[in-house]
Amino acid sequence: MNNEFLDKNVFANVNKYTVENSDKNELTPLILSLIEDIIIEEPIILASPNHREKMIDNIMGLVSIQFEDIFGNPFEPYIEEYLNKLIGECLEIYYLLFAPKRSYTTTFIRKPPNIKKMEKKILYLSEVPQPDQRTDEWYVFRHKYLTASSIWKVFATPGSRNQLIYDKCKPLNTEKYKGFCTDSPMHWGHKYEPLSILWYEYTYETTISDFGCIPHKNIDFIAASPDGINTCNKSGRYGRMLEVKNIVNRIISGIPKMEYWIQMQLQMEVCELNECDFLETRFKEYESQDDFYNDGDTFQKTKDNKNKGVILYFIKDGQPLYEYAPFMCSIEEFRKWEEDKMIEHADITWMQNIYWFLEEISCILVLRNKTWFSGALTKLNDFWKTIQDEKNGSYEHRAPKKREKKPLGRVNGQSSCIIDVAKLCGSKEKVPEEAKEKGNIINIVTSTLEDENYPHILDDAS
Repeated sequence: MNNEFLDKNVFANVNKYTVENSDKNELTPLILSLIEDIIIEEPIILASPNHREKMIDNIMGLVSIQFEDIFGNPFEPYIEEYLNKLIGECLEIYYLLFAPKRSYTTTFIRKPPNIKKMEKKILYLSEVPQPDQRTDEWYVFRHKYLTASSIWKVFATPGSRNQLIYDKCKPLNTEKYKGFCTDSPMHWGHKYEPLSILWYEYTYETTISDFGCIPHKNIDFIAASPDGINTCNKSGRYGRMLEVKNIVNRIISGIPKMEYWIQMQLQMEVCELNECDFLETRFKEYESQDDFYNDGDTFQKTKDNKNKGVILYFIKDGQPLYEYAPFMCSIEEFRKWEEDKMIEHADITWMQNIYWFLEEISCILVLRNKTWFSGALTKLNDFWKTIQDEKNGSYEHRAPKKREKKPLGRVNGQSSCIIDVAKLCGSKEKVPEEAKEKGNIINIVTSTLEDENYPHILDDAS
């Protein structure tokens, strides 16, 4: 925008300046053009949770350069306030006409799905050959790609980039995936992800199916493992992806963190789907069976009307196995289900029943942003080339620097997260006595539920 326009329309009489539609109509194309320039030049800005504030600051800076010769810098407060508002309005116009918003504040059905088109896409995804999940072959398969869950590191700090390059260059050690600690946030996420999906299926009357690790059709170094895809063709969400995060401590804001947003964008790009529901849940566990039955008058709801239920926890081949009671089942249905599961798993070790309630939920819609991916692809290509160049050469300089620190919660190198699985399973191998003394103690309730103990629980509660 030239100085003649600014003189004529904005600053002809600056002390009497008021916002007119003509001014707005002239400024809007300029601001929209600047928005487009910034996104083309720096697409990663869209991944930031506070990208709106960054965009406004950047555009204000660019506009101020053109205003400076005429009016000086900084602006008068009322001019700055007006421009801030106008830039915000222009961002909404841009999201409406040219690129989607980063995320919405809730989930909703934008338009009915194209059933035939979605059927073809889902059929293709279901037929992609791949190893069984959590096997050595599966981990080797994933190691060949930049996967959606870690690809955000390409756009993060130099340390994060170094770590990802180092991990992809060094030989894969599948043994590291065979241990587990039930106290870790990662294990918590694995444990409650199926339950979050059960909540989603129940709430939105749909079906979520798992498709494993899907390689990109055309980009040979990118792959993604979505948590699930809506596969019920009677649902308005048919063909929509689902990404689940089970939160332990952090605040659930309803705004996806940068790494989660990038993860969803890569998943949608790989699967060629345009919508993803981002589900965050916070589950809490009761201290005891009594606490569970005394919280509320029904088997399915707490006194605060929050969902609650039961998980059966077994050990199979040295690994946790969880069975989830049907969502919103009655106590009578639960008893029958529990009996059937105990018979089904009679040859493995039952550890305990876990009693949970759903403390907090957020489910929002995120749309595929092709503009962002187009801009990000250059960095991804350069990053993958670096990996290929260093893989057969020297990559040790990428290794994280080791820091000496006193180990916490360990005795003679043993983790404090100890379950005497060997003893429970009848193995001759024993956990060291000194480790038991320091380790976490798990009390297993073996008593059965007696009706007279919980008369306020209704069998047919709904």
